[in-house]
Amino acid sequence: LAILATNIRIDLQNISLNTMKKTFALSLFLVFFFCCLFSVGYAQRVSFKGEAIGISALSVNTGMHLSAGDMKTRFGNSSSVGINFNRKMANNWVYGFDLNYHFGNNINESNILDSIRNSKGHILTDGGYAGDVRLFQRGLSTFLKVGKLFPIIGPNQNSGILITTGIGFLQHKIQIEVIENNIPELTDDYKKGYDRLSNGLAFNEFIGYWHMSNQKTFNFYVGAEFTQAYTQSRRSYDYFTQSQDLQKRNDYLIGLKFGLIVPL
Repeated sequence: LAILATNIRIDLQNISLNTMKKTFALSLFLVFFFCCLFSVGYAQRVSFKGEAIGISALSVNTGMHLSAGDMKTRFGNSSSVGINFNRKMANNWVYGFDLNYHFGNNINESNILDSIRNSKGHILTDGGYAGDVRLFQRGLSTFLKVGKLFPIIGPNQNSGILITTGIGFLQHKIQIEVIENNIPELTDDYKKGYDRLSNGLAFNEFIGYWHMSNQKTFNFYVGAEFTQAYTQSRRSYDYFTQSQDLQKRNDYLIGLKFGLIVPL
């Protein structure tokens, strides 16, 4: 058992980041596919036409976001994928929670590794040649939400303008990927001195359209989302500035979000 546990631990350590990304993408696709399939099958037995009813729903969503405030000095535009649960009451009050994964390729603070570059701007590998280092935005957010559905437009009393507000948590960092993992200064422990991991309390607002189809085949929501987060660095030392980052950050996101609703 000890030998088996050791082998499993070694195998897990050898799983590449690309493999993890592909697994995450495949899992998300399968969840989305089965949600679509279940939504169509379930909707054959449930009607949303008529008076407002209580509905519990699971959603898979995707979004595009513009950065503002201190967030803009670090990152450019980004995207997100996530899941959320909502309970719409018969009186059209709505409450729920969501979990989102944020990602992007636009890094404005791309100078964080300048201290380990040579005179030609290269970061050398353990073999003495120029290494391949790539920077990405990664993060997550989660919120508890409450709001109201106003059935002033749409095919029935269970559709309309949805307005919610929420409180939760936002985290982001600069993901440092070393191709071939052959740069001593950027092993996993040392990356923490450059990645500028930050998190903190966040607030969220959403206004958009919530649709429950009379035809019982396609239920969705789409709208604008706004996030204000009050974060700070969670690393004890920054190698680039050679000091601890004590700045209080005001990070803002302005986005457009679309979600597929699966009634439960």
